[in-house]
Amino acid sequence: MGQECCSDSSTLIVLNTIPMHNLDDYPFEIRPMRPDEGTGFLITFTDFNECFSDGATVEEAIENGRDALKTAILALNEHHLAGTGTP
Repeated sequence: MGQECCSDSSTLIVLNTIPMHNLDDYPFEIRPMRPDEGTGFLITFTDFNECFSDGATVEEAIENGRDALKTAILALNEHHLAGTGTP
């Protein structure tokens, strides 16, 4: 996990950030969607509960999942909510 520092004359703030590693290094689970969820495949990322996506094929779900993961990491870093999601 990276750290970002900011300071003024009296304060030093250290914020945790998640580095943008190769998105293929983050573990994921993929499964066929249940009938009540629709059709296709659902992808979830074990290190990021808030991150999931889907696709008509396994390949499309993985591609869409990478986009969702990138967006989740950027949002967490922007809001300084980075956890332990570094591979």
